[in-house]
Amino acid sequence: MKALLNISTAAFLFSALSLSACSASDLDPKDPDKKTGGPGADDPDNPEPGTGGITDGPIKIEKVDRSTTCAESSLAKAGLRRLTAKEYQSTIQALFPEITEQWAGVAMGVDPVGYSGFTNDARNLLVGPQTVEEIYKTALSVATLVSSSDTLAKILPCAVDAADAACAGAFVDAYGEKLYRRPLEGAERDQLVAHYTSVADKSDFTMGMKWMLVALFQSPQFVYRTELGDDGGKLSAEEIATQLAFVFSGRPASADLLARARAGDLADPAVRVEEAKKLLGTPEGRAVIEDFFEQWAEYLEVRVSSKDGIDNFNDIRESMALETRKFLDYIVFESGGNVKDLLTAPYTFLDSLLAAHYGFGSVTDGFEKTDRPAGKGLGILAQGSFLSAKAHPDLTSPVFRGIFVYEKLLCGIRPEIPPSLVVPAITEAQGFNTTRERFEVVHGTPECRSCHQVFEPFGFGLEDFDAAGRFRDMEGDYPINALATSSISGSDDIEFDGLNGLAIKLAAEDKVTNCVSGQLASFAYSGGSGEACLAEESRARLLKGDSGILGYFAELAGAPSMIQRKR
Repeated sequence: MKALLNISTAAFLFSALSLSACSASDLDPKDPDKKTGGPGADDPDNPEPGTGGITDGPIKIEKVDRSTTCAESSLAKAGLRRLTAKEYQSTIQALFPEITEQWAGVAMGVDPVGYSGFTNDARNLLVGPQTVEEIYKTALSVATLVSSSDTLAKILPCAVDAADAACAGAFVDAYGEKLYRRPLEGAERDQLVAHYTSVADKSDFTMGMKWMLVALFQSPQFVYRTELGDDGGKLSAEEIATQLAFVFSGRPASADLLARARAGDLADPAVRVEEAKKLLGTPEGRAVIEDFFEQWAEYLEVRVSSKDGIDNFNDIRESMALETRKFLDYIVFESGGNVKDLLTAPYTFLDSLLAAHYGFGSVTDGFEKTDRPAGKGLGILAQGSFLSAKAHPDLTSPVFRGIFVYEKLLCGIRPEIPPSLVVPAITEAQGFNTTRERFEVVHGTPECRSCHQVFEPFGFGLEDFDAAGRFRDMEGDYPINALATSSISGSDDIEFDGLNGLAIKLAAEDKVTNCVSGQLASFAYSGGSGEACLAEESRARLLKGDSGILGYFAELAGAPSMIQRKR
């Protein structure tokens, strides 16, 4: 990435680098538990063109079982990675705090969910015509504010009494390295100042600074993080510091961290882990972990859920989202919990609205940590946000709930649905008493059962909670049957009865901890370029209970991919 890129061709380069991005598919109106066929609908190997990409055909990316363990850690591949919208915004806020109150934020759309299941997957952070336009609009908005007379007077003293090309060069000297995340070459500095001059000569200093800034903020040198290294894949000091800072705080590296990297201190894995813990102890670092769980648990989906017959569910669903945030924060940050605790914690956090909705607890002010009634829910699977989001307005969804367990806790790879397969609507199953019975009949045909049998039993095990996240013994006049059998380890089938039984069985399985740790590593390394087994020693310690989720995430800083890449 040291090669000089002509600023005026940045948009062209963005377009040339474009491929495709995933887009969500619509649900089949006949059966909301069945997705429509076609590229991208049910086959993440064949995404359909979406926001931010252009393509001449489907791209193929190998599916990876993140629960896979290896004898030693793998290396992620060398490459370039576009800043996410959040990272772009946090970088501007960190470097130019003077404009934070005035700036409306990035004009970039939501980054697509990648093949790893997260929005920071480098393989999906592609740039097409729409993204080029969004980056340009963002760059223009930032440049307009930074080049204002009030801001320049604060950050560039010469702008007050010596507004000329030398002053523009002083700005490049002060901020160029911070924006490019490495020292600028002489030719790069000269090119930026020349760009300023070409505009200022026809207008004035402010206009010249504005358009030089626009060029900086949409330059590939700024928009892309480099994880290339030398010919052997060894990352530069700047690449190591940048990666460490973004992974553990979502922000660019501080001057102190860069200094430690350049001094060679970060070659020591223990030092990198120490720095990661410091970063995770900041509000920005905490937000990184919370971002992982928002995407992994998908609990904010409850905010767009609706429930028949519950008039105040709009208020309840906001409380549910906050309940889960507080539950996860307590497990990860307060108690130092591990994956088993995540699944079997016998408590949650309730306010008065949720206590009335769930029918347990007595809360008078704000949210309080509350023990669950015995036998009526454990851990993350009993969260109302999850149970409500993975359900329909008027009935539960063994499919949505089962797929979550299968993909997020067991790292199962969902079977592909034949495009020609037409699944009857659940409502067409007449003469059956419970939701489970209707699903078993509709999905019990040979064509459907071959796929549904790998995940739907997990959903049947959660039938003792209704579509609004409340424990139930009965569905109408009929008793709930939440006894189910499925394979967790890929060997013998296991039997579980209800949510508590499933949570306890899952917590006892090494595969579940290995799955979650593999997803955490993939998230940290932006998808890991499709590689599994990125931090094997740390995964082993999490599995043994020698570290919790937060400690494990910090230990990812000591993994080989933090300083070395596969070339």
